[in-house]
Amino acid sequence: MKNINWELLIFQVIIAIIIVFLIIFFIKIKSNLKLEKRFSYFSLNTLNEEKELSFLDYIFNKLWKFVHNYAKFLNHFKCFRKYGLKYEKYIPSKNKFKINGTDYVVIKFITGLIVVLVAVIYNIINRNNINFLIYVILFLFSYTIVDILLDIKFKRKIKNVKKDLYKTIIIMNNSFKSGKTILKAVDNVRKSLKGDIADEYNKIYTDLCYGLSIESAFQRFYERVKIEQIKYIVLSISILNKSGCNINEIFNSIEKNDLDDQKINNTIKTQLLSSKLFFNCALSLPIILVSIIFIINRNYFNPFIFTIVGVLFLILLISLYLLYIILIKKIFEVDIDERV
Repeated sequence: MKNINWELLIFQVIIAIIIVFLIIFFIKIKSNLKLEKRFSYFSLNTLNEEKELSFLDYIFNKLWKFVHNYAKFLNHFKCFRKYGLKYEKYIPSKNKFKINGTDYVVIKFITGLIVVLVAVIYNIINRNNINFLIYVILFLFSYTIVDILLDIKFKRKIKNVKKDLYKTIIIMNNSFKSGKTILKAVDNVRKSLKGDIADEYNKIYTDLCYGLSIESAFQRFYERVKIEQIKYIVLSISILNKSGCNINEIFNSIEKNDLDDQKINNTIKTQLLSSKLFFNCALSLPIILVSIIFIINRNYFNPFIFTIVGVLFLILLISLYLLYIILIKKIFEVDIDERV
């Protein structure tokens, strides 16, 4: 009698149960969606809805509800609450009351489990040996991939915030000149601008509405994005609170300082472009000369390839060319301090 591979059999049973569960889950969702559509005509909520949810949107909402409910359960534990705080900065202001940092922790766990599940199914189909160490590595890799994606997206956001920061200073300064309050000045910024900078000023506006001081709100802004100009704003507001200066004078000084920084950086960037152009020309000149010689006479470089002396000479030329590149790079190198 043939020996039964109990380990493989157990995995097959588990996969079969999961597949059956998923089929029941989707059938239930589809039936619920049909019932909602049937009774939606008698509901007042549909009067305010422009379009009905599609099947995929409905599934997405159900899955997100599952994630959020599981995150609520994890929030009962202090370690998960503390761990979820590091993901608060990734939450857009419009979803501030719908999403919390622990939701991202749950998504990381689910991502890891899905990848492991796919690997298990693949091994069962191909009758490969079950290696738990590989599954652990796959889980950890897929668990951290969510962090990598969030960081890439957040770095892009910081770049956009840094680019539009000077505009916010101008709007706030003009608001203070016209006699507006701090809350109204921040409100003008979030309504006048769009994108990532508007999202951050929405958070500042919410903090102010909850009773935080302007210094605390901008300090929280700095802790999220870690941009030096914002730290300068926080220090300036702190001086304002201690010295009793006019806030208009403070923001006039910040605007002037940022304008000077922009002029300096524009000059540096112009010099950098010129340096890069000269560097590329100097770098490509030997390659162009070699290409022209090769086109005119294809046998010209044969001694460098087919003789020992020629090969040694060729190595010397390549070494000199690399040294040439390093020297040219040092000559045209320009350091930039990206303060804007």
